[in-house]
Amino acid sequence: MGLVRLLRRGVRPPRSRRTAAGTAGLLGAGALFALSAALDPSFVALTVLAGRGQEVLAVGLAHLLWALISQAPLTLLLVAIAVGSHEGAVERFRSWWERAQPVVRRVVTAAALAVGAVLVLDAGWWFASGEFLLPEP
Repeated sequence: MGLVRLLRRGVRPPRSRRTAAGTAGLLGAGALFALSAALDPSFVALTVLAGRGQEVLAVGLAHLLWALISQAPLTLLLVAIAVGSHEGAVERFRSWWERAQPVVRRVVTAAALAVGAVLVLDAGWWFASGEFLLPEP
């Protein structure tokens, strides 16, 4: 690369593209991830159960325990990447995914078709009778 630049004065090195996520992007992704805890049924149940207690320390410890347990797989993966011993886990996952992928594709496709069929049946029942086939919540 350097030899080409010496021989041809008009040739410049390629400009590096910015591929890493910026600080704002990382903060936004982190905020979305943290806010998604409200959709986690175990977090909601913990909040209700811990909120019934009167001691602030017990409520805080319950939330800390939930965070440690629910984030353990992600934390272990982060530690493995930091130490540099994640290649084995990645290879095991890849080999497992190669075997499981056809089954997962079929199950997800069948589930989507079943849900779609139930919704179409429910809509047809509503058009025919004026009532929903599925009970309202």
